[in-house]
Amino acid sequence: MIIGSTPYISYHVLPDILLAIQEKHSDLKVEIYTGLSQEVLDKVVDYEYHLAVIGRLPYPDNVVSVPVLKSKLLFISKEDIGKQVSLRELANYPIILPEQGSATRDYLIREFAARNLTITNSITCENPPAILHMVQLGMGGAFFNLFDVQRHVQEGLFHMAQIEEDLFVNYDLIFLKDRRSSDMVRIFTSTMKRLHRSNVA
Repeated sequence: MIIGSTPYISYHVLPDILLAIQEKHSDLKVEIYTGLSQEVLDKVVDYEYHLAVIGRLPYPDNVVSVPVLKSKLLFISKEDIGKQVSLRELANYPIILPEQGSATRDYLIREFAARNLTITNSITCENPPAILHMVQLGMGGAFFNLFDVQRHVQEGLFHMAQIEEDLFVNYDLIFLKDRRSSDMVRIFTSTMKRLHRSNVA
């Protein structure tokens, strides 16, 4: 079974599912590859991955998507900008964004645009740990899921603010329609449903 995912999903979602799969299918070989959501989607469409869990994107008609996780975004910064911040306040704040092809980046840009706002001061970076380091250096703030930054905030490396507009990134299990009945997809989807992975984080 070849699975694609984002780094966030491979760390926070997949381990429980794969452990449960191995308990029932110990002879099943599993390979996991991570990347940007768009890159992973392309590999599913090209039959390179049996299935994937990625941030929600527009999907082609031959792709089946099943909601897996809804994760709240928070804003972190070196300086204390308050307990809550609005997108209007952040429009002119230096923001470090994930690179093109990231579902989170696309979602953020759409949310700003929906309010007639534009991010005017941004840096693009492909590596989440590098983004965290740049925030720590005071180069700007960034949007992250709570699980990714909770420990750093507790250690005092960053300040964390709730986003007034309540932004959430949705993650989906995806596979091709003509693979719906394959053993790989059937095993993964049935295990995921058994673990009740549809939730909010």
